[in-house]
Amino acid sequence: IRRRFHPDSSRDLHMAELQVRKRQKDEDWASFGDALRVLADKVYPDLEEKARERLALNQFLSQIEDSHLSFSVRQTCPKTVEVAVTTTIEMETYLGHSSSKSITGVTGKSVPP
Repeated sequence: IRRRFHPDSSRDLHMAELQVRKRQKDEDWASFGDALRVLADKVYPDLEEKARERLALNQFLSQIEDSHLSFSVRQTCPKTVEVAVTTTIEMETYLGHSSSKSITGVTGKSVPP
């Protein structure tokens, strides 16, 4: 029983969860970023805040599945999860519009901007 409720066991569990945490299909980027921050705080409560933020940020960046989106966000060198979330949303919107324009160009149909 002690082992089950021991703080180190809980920390190990949260660490494993942080390492494998992926964005759910119905989860928005901000909620995903917040969840990663909470996990980083649980795993490393004694670590400096900047270091915990960096751990959450690294996991956030590693979970952007679209290679163009990932590259675009990484190019901005975000320093916080909040900045990465904002950039991801902006780039996702831009790239979404961008790709639909290129498809329009291929089909020859004109769509107003």
